[in-house]
Amino acid sequence: MGCGASQPKKEEELAIVAAEAKRTAEIHAIEAAKAEDERIIREGKRQEVKDTEEQLSISEAFLQKKEKDESEARARGKKVLVIATSPMKELSGSNILLDAFVAAYAKAFPFDTVTRLDLVDGVTLPALSAKHNQVQLPSPTTNIGALYHLKDNQ
Repeated sequence: MGCGASQPKKEEELAIVAAEAKRTAEIHAIEAAKAEDERIIREGKRQEVKDTEEQLSISEAFLQKKEKDESEARARGKKVLVIATSPMKELSGSNILLDAFVAAYAKAFPFDTVTRLDLVDGVTLPALSAKHNQVQLPSPTTNIGALYHLKDNQ
């Protein structure tokens, strides 16, 4: 029986050694996987840095070309003189149209220089009353009556 008791003990010891070896192998596999993950992450970060550097380089080249193109466009830009002549300022239909044109032109040709010359700047119109307008501008019916009168006399 002495021999039979040592047999289970040996089997027990072998099972413990096998379990420890298995656990050690698992720990080594986990550590290797972690190391591989860290290596992949480092490589990924390196690649991200390279990609970012490439993007920055492309962006810098684009900005330099854009600045050069804008500088050349400024040098080629035209000078436009806009002359406003209405004393009604912002109430003038022609000034409103002129302002709209200048805004659209400036947007379409940003490197052209637009200079506005207002010939009536500082000029004020006398206040006109309705009675004054009637005296200066006869009514349309008066003009029509005058035309009929002229027609009848001919």
